[in-house]
Amino acid sequence: MPASYTTSLKLTLPADGDTNWGTVVNNGITDLVDASVAGTTTVAFTTSADYTLTSSNGATDEARKMFLNFTGTPGAAANVICPAVSKLYFVSNNTTGGFSITLKTAAGTGIAVTSGLSVALYCNGTNVIYAVTPAIVAGSTTQVQYNNSGVFGASANLTFDGTNLTSNGVKVGRGLNNVATTTAVGSGALASTTGSAGGSTAVGANALTLLTSGINNTAVGANTLTTTTVGYNNTAVGAFAAWRATGTDNTAVGTSALQSITTGTGNTAIGGAALSNLTTALNNTAVGGVATLASNIVSPGNTAVGVYALSSCTGQQNTAIGYFAGNTITTGDYNVCIGNSAQPSSGTATREFVLGDSTITVLRCQQTTITSLSDARDKTNIQPLIPGLNFINRLNPVSFDWNMRDGKQVGVADTGFIAQDLQSCQSLTQEFIPGLVFAANPEKLEAAYGKLIPVLVKAIQELTARVAELEGR
Repeated sequence: MPASYTTSLKLTLPADGDTNWGTVVNNGITDLVDASVAGTTTVAFTTSADYTLTSSNGATDEARKMFLNFTGTPGAAANVICPAVSKLYFVSNNTTGGFSITLKTAAGTGIAVTSGLSVALYCNGTNVIYAVTPAIVAGSTTQVQYNNSGVFGASANLTFDGTNLTSNGVKVGRGLNNVATTTAVGSGALASTTGSAGGSTAVGANALTLLTSGINNTAVGANTLTTTTVGYNNTAVGAFAAWRATGTDNTAVGTSALQSITTGTGNTAIGGAALSNLTTALNNTAVGGVATLASNIVSPGNTAVGVYALSSCTGQQNTAIGYFAGNTITTGDYNVCIGNSAQPSSGTATREFVLGDSTITVLRCQQTTITSLSDARDKTNIQPLIPGLNFINRLNPVSFDWNMRDGKQVGVADTGFIAQDLQSCQSLTQEFIPGLVFAANPEKLEAAYGKLIPVLVKAIQELTARVAELEGR
């Protein structure tokens, strides 16, 4: 009687009266059972063509072995065909190139084994399925697996699309087109970048959302630098900071700092709402938050350090350092105000330098003289001074107590001149000394005592001449 074979492993079933029973058992049963339990079949791919495992009755083959090891370089995803019989396989995909290998039956479905993974698979006679359901198969496409109380699961709130990781709506990646050297964290961050928008970082919902080709921009906070498209070297930290900016080299630190800027360039705003109304101006600096340079829209070159510094300024090239410093300047230009509430003579004043407000009683410095330009090469129409002894004799030096109308100095003893007296002296003598009385603000007349030094010298000279004349008689 001829031998027959088992269905699944194709082991030999010895026939009655077979005189080679021992050989049949050894070769057709024992060796094949050993291979089916502990044997390994290696399939080395050189192409992605389907590979069919050999299957033989009572003889060594590939399909009977427990372990399948896929190696080589398929160049694309490939299939391995196994017999449509009940069989357990342990499959390892060790191919190169990152391609999956699917174990399946010729007419049924199978399981794709990802490159680098090993899984236990089972052919149920029709299809190849998982022998043990992997813990990572829960969830839908792009959902990331996580350990939830010892059980792996997935959530729609944690996904990865191959480029960006999204957690509860917050996206982390490189933004649109996966541009190298860019970093995007937040929904809508760097959502429009092209390949030339390198070096930019966006952290926060809609940060740099319209940036296309601008480089080296940094936006931290919701809606920061949202309209910047091709601008470069901008930095914004704080919700809505510089959110309308399309210019370059701007720095905004603080909620709504530089919030109105459009094409302005080279501006720096530090503090909530600093430079909040500036649009197209260049090279302004505001440090101090609310209302600092708040009225400036288009004027360039202003610097304000301190809350409310230059808060009403629309002029240019002004510098104010201190709380409320220069806040009365409106259209004035080229002024410098240093100190708490230091103000020029008027809102339209130009080229004034102010140290402190009316509470200051002492200016201290090791040097008592301020040098100034006096080069003859910078002067013209040089004439002998007219005011002299006659003018000095009409001066009215007085002692007095300060009683400032703003209340900052009251009852403070001092000596000097009265500005109105100095004006009268000039009117009476018709000898006018430029800058002796500063009347830019008629409500606060000021006097420059130093302007009297040349007049005093002239008066001494006139007295010396008279003395010499008297001594010569």
